[in-house]
Amino acid sequence: MKKFLLGAAALMAIAAPGVAAAQSGHAGLSYTTSDDTDVDSIALSGSALLGANFQLDGGYASLDGGGSSNADFWNVGGHFFARSDSWLWGGYVGYDNIEAGGTSLDEWIIAGETQFYADRTTFSGTLAYAQADYFVDVDQWSLDGEARHFMTDNFSIQGNLGFATADGSGSSLDSTSYGIGAEWQMDGAPLSIYGGWQSVDFDGGGDISSFGVGARWNWGGGTLIERNRSGASLGRPQGFLERFYGGFTPH
Repeated sequence: MKKFLLGAAALMAIAAPGVAAAQSGHAGLSYTTSDDTDVDSIALSGSALLGANFQLDGGYASLDGGGSSNADFWNVGGHFFARSDSWLWGGYVGYDNIEAGGTSLDEWIIAGETQFYADRTTFSGTLAYAQADYFVDVDQWSLDGEARHFMTDNFSIQGNLGFATADGSGSSLDSTSYGIGAEWQMDGAPLSIYGGWQSVDFDGGGDISSFGVGARWNWGGGTLIERNRSGASLGRPQGFLERFYGGFTPH
């Protein structure tokens, strides 16, 4: 926790001038639970659009596995992109850290990202590579897609599908992830409620499901579809540990 607080303080000191002038963004609180892993997560997260071509992400999650099985998970990352009325193309670089039982585990993620904007549906795709320094070195490649449809300007539903393969210590683990979610923003107020269900199936047997809900405070004005097309709307690619446990925040 001490390392997280120091890192968060340093990040805020560096990013504060830009965040204060951010065109748009959101900050929120969420809760995620999984009966399969017995892990509950309470997370704080936020994203800010700094200029027209850069989005900054950051978050912290307190993980409770019951008894003394607790951990702190935090992340920071940035998206660099070009966006038009129809397409977005860009890349992501991020860093994750988890601290548990006096052990600190690190992970770096790089990704290529794209979005296509149809009339009321946004199609997103991410190809990511994660290099994790856990008890053994783990390399993960993942390909994820999402379709988000706006039933109204302030209510969206989404479905996602992804594939990943991880290699470490001479063995490999393949997985398929999928889920659904929804978000609703109050008319005339910058508060939105969101939630969803996610599942990961592992080749060779076994699956993990999780359910999460959360609330976001959105700034910069506009509806959910306007935020999606011109604001801080890019999702953070999942690394190996978060994918393995079914996610620490809702989609």
